[in-house]
Amino acid sequence: MAINRGTATPSAYKLGSTSVSKVYLGTSRVWPVASAFTPMAVLLTSGTSYTVPSGATSMKAWAVGSASGGSTGGAGGTAYKTWTVSGGSSVAYAVGPLNSGQAGGNSTVTYGGVTITGRGGTSGGSTGGGTYSGGDGGANGGKGWNDCGGAVGGNYSGSTTVLSCTRVPAADVSGLLAAVALAGGKRTEDCGSVAAFGSGGGDKYNLNKGPGYGGGAGHNSTNGVGGAVVLYFT
Repeated sequence: MAINRGTATPSAYKLGSTSVSKVYLGTSRVWPVASAFTPMAVLLTSGTSYTVPSGATSMKAWAVGSASGGSTGGAGGTAYKTWTVSGGSSVAYAVGPLNSGQAGGNSTVTYGGVTITGRGGTSGGSTGGGTYSGGDGGANGGKGWNDCGGAVGGNYSGSTTVLSCTRVPAADVSGLLAAVALAGGKRTEDCGSVAAFGSGGGDKYNLNKGPGYGGGAGHNSTNGVGGAVVLYFT
């Protein structure tokens, strides 16, 4: 029995008088051709759930714990994982809150019954960053040191470049900073009034140079910030 195509660019096929919704060549669908999904990312600093966008088939997630809000506090740890996802399904997450002068809180992402955790940094001077668990890998947060707070990704002033404002820029964790930029977040540290994602705070003489998400507070400062969750869909 012949398939009636109608026109060269049909809006419908029929098998005899019966409408056909899909046409396959072997196991490959040739009509209608599915629209390509444009990769997208979101930076989440509040809330508890996010709906997977229609057309997405893969999600890479990062859970970044909040840092210590105390002087020269440790940064939050970062965990990451890639899942196969379906549009319309729900991603559960929690963002570690800022606990001024205290240890940071944990951030988590849960999908398909699997959870990843970026733990909060510890409080007090010259302290350690948070750890991580679950998923495909991660990085401990940088520790506070001298006048600087620790940065996301394990950087701290004892082992990396310290900028003129004594902020310490974040290190990348498996593509995290590119996803942050795609989501509209600030990726590059320029010592401006708004810190880049994950930067450790600093500048003992200019305390408005606070940290970025997940980064520890600087010298004699309690102006830390909370953690974050970043989701990248393809």
